[in-house]
Amino acid sequence: MPPDVPKSLVHAVHEILIFLYFKQAILNWKPSDLPDWLTRDVYLKRVQPALASVAKSRIRSALGVSEPYASDLQAGKRIPHPRHWQALAGLVGIAKGSVED
Repeated sequence: MPPDVPKSLVHAVHEILIFLYFKQAILNWKPSDLPDWLTRDVYLKRVQPALASVAKSRIRSALGVSEPYASDLQAGKRIPHPRHWQALAGLVGIAKGSVED
């Protein structure tokens, strides 16, 4: 980094790039990417409660998210974008065969 570029500017640009990366991921995701069995109800009733026993580091690694966000997911304080539901279901061992129709 050149010495004449303020660190605050570098930090701001970094934050903008991160925001754009995640925004693009949301725009690229299609609802049809989500398996039919993995509904909001399944996420809320089966996946979310089971996340309490998953290490935050595993959540972070699986989703590529920050520690505070992973902590909120683990505690059930936030509902992630549906593009993350399948990865989280996998972390807690929930798959199509384990969900009743």
